[in-house]
Amino acid sequence: MRRRRKTSLIKKILLSSLVIILVSTLSAGAYFTYQLSRLKQSHLSLDDIGIDLNSKDNVENKYKDYSSDITNIALFGVDSRHVKEGDVSHSDSMMILSIDKKHKKIKLSSVLRDSNVKIEGHGETKLTHAYAYGGPKLAIKTLNQNFNLNIQDYITVDFSGLTEIINELGGIEVNIKENEIPQINKYGKEIAQIMKEEYIPVENEGLQVLNGHQATAYARIRKVGNGDFDRAERQKTVLIEIANKIQLQGVTKYPSLISKLIPYAETSLSTKEILGMATDCITKGITAIDWYRFPLDGYCDKLIKNNTWYLWIDIPATTEHIHKFIYEDVKTTPGEPKF
Repeated sequence: MRRRRKTSLIKKILLSSLVIILVSTLSAGAYFTYQLSRLKQSHLSLDDIGIDLNSKDNVENKYKDYSSDITNIALFGVDSRHVKEGDVSHSDSMMILSIDKKHKKIKLSSVLRDSNVKIEGHGETKLTHAYAYGGPKLAIKTLNQNFNLNIQDYITVDFSGLTEIINELGGIEVNIKENEIPQINKYGKEIAQIMKEEYIPVENEGLQVLNGHQATAYARIRKVGNGDFDRAERQKTVLIEIANKIQLQGVTKYPSLISKLIPYAETSLSTKEILGMATDCITKGITAIDWYRFPLDGYCDKLIKNNTWYLWIDIPATTEHIHKFIYEDVKTTPGEPKF
């Protein structure tokens, strides 16, 4: 396998689904205000998250012509099924959600979890450890300090609700290849057993509607095709299908979807702030969703420390690439893969 990138795009799918639903629900009025008020909420200060607004190097000063039109929020995906009470899970996925009013887009910047970065108080280690060491505060601080960002808020979602959400949507349509069927059924059976539900196996290749167990399993496949590259494509397919289903089913479906997602989410955003962002998205016509992965090929390499695999990344270059995507709406062309 050419890659050992272990980013859990299942979490990305769930996180992105939450975003799509939240920015689509303002017109439903008081019901959604009530539902959003059920979110577990916390408060962050600028000191907590490594932002010095007076620094000349602050990204706000670098992109002062853009910054007022762009809001960045950290999205964390976690799997807390096997975490002991009182402990904090690793983040299986880290993304930066950018609401870009200038270019009328919602952007999702995925930062690979195995990236070797500096974490305050813990030296250089994997990015995913930041959440376990200090929860969302330290995770945001790590993103801000390593990539010169101005993230001030977060949303954390436990992936446990993914299967339920897909089922609530009535499944999603996916074109299945014959060599993917064994892996779908392997993972799907495991998921169903954990949920104490019956699993219906996939039997045929071709275009078909997958239920929650099957679609979640499809998104987990890594050992078929070109490793993580094909895995990313599968999960991107799932994300697009979820987004399409949400938009097609209309406002009458939003209450049940919100109800499914809320128990699995927490945020530093207030209900007023969420609804304000939703208003901006609706009134300014922000409906397009764009996604990019960091670091780019050519700017990362494998790194072995103490018999553990890390992803070495070119921090200065990756910082520039992230900034260009978020603020300038420019996707830097990847280089030649180093491994």
